[in-house]
Amino acid sequence: MSNKKTINETTMLLADKFNEMPMLKSIFNSFISGVQTSLSRHINWNIEIQSEATLHINASEYTSTIRENSDYIAVEYNFSGWNTESFFVFLQKDIIYRIIELILGGKNLEHSLTVANRFFSQIEKNIISSIIDILTAELQSVFLLADSNIKVIRQNICYFQYEYENLKEDVVFFGRSTMKIKDSIGKMDIVIPYNTLLPIKSTLVKSFSNRKLVQQDVWKNHIKKVISDIDVELTVEVDAIQTIYDIEKMKVGDTIITSKNASEAFAIKINGVKVYDCKIGKVNEKIAVELISDIL
Repeated sequence: MSNKKTINETTMLLADKFNEMPMLKSIFNSFISGVQTSLSRHINWNIEIQSEATLHINASEYTSTIRENSDYIAVEYNFSGWNTESFFVFLQKDIIYRIIELILGGKNLEHSLTVANRFFSQIEKNIISSIIDILTAELQSVFLLADSNIKVIRQNICYFQYEYENLKEDVVFFGRSTMKIKDSIGKMDIVIPYNTLLPIKSTLVKSFSNRKLVQQDVWKNHIKKVISDIDVELTVEVDAIQTIYDIEKMKVGDTIITSKNASEAFAIKINGVKVYDCKIGKVNEKIAVELISDIL
């Protein structure tokens, strides 16, 4: 009982540490978005991938499920150049079979290749390797770690017992997505232990802070470019107050007297928002205004 409490306390402590890395959810979402685009292009078929869950859980909660279910392909990665432990990507085999079917036979394949507990052929293994290459490339693109490559340590594509010595009583970031191809639906999971992230934590936080600043600048420049040629209406507000009774009696030739002295500034507004103070004058026989102060 006391041992269980200690594990739970450790789990809570490490889970709190994950809160210091909020970019993990962004990494996961960018990863599945990239896989969707690249894999759809690779097989020339539309693939839909949606995020299902992002959690911080104990590793044993996940590995116990995987051990009981051989319906997954496992790929083990690490960050080369860093002294880190491994992390994993798991793909359900139903979705792998569908990809293989579309590549080998297209939508008109008469018989499904899905057969329980069978080994993959060499051709199928080559196709799976190309899928893993796509996963690896997308992981590399979303982590943005200088002087480090995402490296495949090993992969399990057969129905052998897989050992998870690098997933001990550790808290992991668990991201699950649902992949849909035609009439097939499968899961794609990414499992990253906190101990794997610990050596790269400061670099990861700094990398994504810089990325956020760059994205903000890019967004600002894009907005400026988009709106730069949009016409807006400038209005000079005369600052005069009249009653409804006076307005009803107005006629051509009447003079409206403002509340300002001749030396006081008037307001220029864009869509009702004051942006400048100005003085009214004349240029080449046309009424003009001179900007005398910037409000925004």
